Amino acid sequence: MTTGKEKARRLARGQGQAIAHFGAQFGAQLVVQLGAQLGAQFTRRRAARYVAQPDGSALPAAARRPEPLNLGSTGRSAG
Repeated sequence: MTTGKEKARRLARGQGQAIAHFGAQFGAQLVVQLGAQLGAQFTRRRAARYVAQPDGSALPAAARRPEPLNLGSTGRSAG
């Protein structure tokens, strides 16, 4: 016959395993979510390096020359 202490010990062990299992599942889900967010952010950053052209192609943003600024009546452009 089991004593009250043994029953309590078994119950505590079961609860500990359940908590550990929940923690592992929650941790794995958190890692997956963080990975997805970082992946999306990385993809957006990579996409921002390229600029869409009117013909449907994409040029690297560094290769694109900025359009000159119109300074109005001076007749000169800053570019």
